[in-house]
Amino acid sequence: MPTARLQKFLRQNWALLGVMLLAGIVIAWLGVHALLQFIWFQDPRHQDVDLKGWMTPQYIVKTYDLPRDVVAETLNLGRGPNGPRKLKDIAEGLGLSMEELTALIRTTAEQYRGATHD
Repeated sequence: MPTARLQKFLRQNWALLGVMLLAGIVIAWLGVHALLQFIWFQDPRHQDVDLKGWMTPQYIVKTYDLPRDVVAETLNLGRGPNGPRKLKDIAEGLGLSMEELTALIRTTAEQYRGATHD
């Protein structure tokens, strides 16, 4: 009877099947998260937005479609294990307001896009 064989298999391999189920859930969650981020940042309403203090440099990379090194150079960020820094703190360190920081990033984006289209 196939049902008895299946039950025996499940009893003998419950840990492996649990790990596989957990891995499947994690993969599905990461896939949905990546898809939602892709959809969000493809919407023109979410591109080249005014910067807010809670945002991080990674948000600039995604919304302005700029390489990380360009953003790091513009914001004068050194590489280090500091973790994500908020733009509010970065702007204060540069002596800029959030409006001035937004203008700086927009100028950088225009220059980068102009250089890559030439």
